[in-house]
Amino acid sequence: MKIVSALASTLLLVGMTNASAAFIQGDIAFGTAIGASWTPADNTLSTGPGITTSNADGIIFNDGINSSTIDEGLVTYVSGDYPAATLGTYTDFNDFVFDPLVSGTQLWTFDSGSNTYSFSISSITIISQTSNTISLEGAGLASITGFDDTAGDFSLTMNQNGQAFSFSSSASVVPIPASVWLFGTGLFGLVAIARRGKTV
Repeated sequence: MKIVSALASTLLLVGMTNASAAFIQGDIAFGTAIGASWTPADNTLSTGPGITTSNADGIIFNDGINSSTIDEGLVTYVSGDYPAATLGTYTDFNDFVFDPLVSGTQLWTFDSGSNTYSFSISSITIISQTSNTISLEGAGLASITGFDDTAGDFSLTMNQNGQAFSFSSSASVVPIPASVWLFGTGLFGLVAIARRGKTV
């Protein structure tokens, strides 16, 4: 019964930790910064003859007109914990391989005020890939200074028309499955029965 009691206590602590965590809630979207573009690449992030949008395995982002390494994207929409003050902020999009994806690849990051915002990809699906477009969706981790990393979904679309791209993501707390709560309730019940048996 000591094991059951220890398990129940652990579950209670997990629940308390989740309740006090500062998870991110909100959405953010980006468009292409003025003068920025993207280039289809193979899965070693090299370019050359024969590498096209239709057979690319990776993406190389090219800087905009500001002669900066952090101006490929531009924040165009925010909600929730992403403040309105970040609208119009230039964003660093990192070159990356999507087939095969290296889990944990950081796609973008930017600083605003004293906070750093970023998104890392944990899984990816190729929704469509044609001679003109690449559409990717998947899951990842959103990060904001002062918040716990939070699971989120994302969509990234690349269009050869002007070499434009757009990104959007939604981050929110993933609720603990009901089965886990039922399991915890059962453990607490066993603990109560065990204690009652000792007092009889």
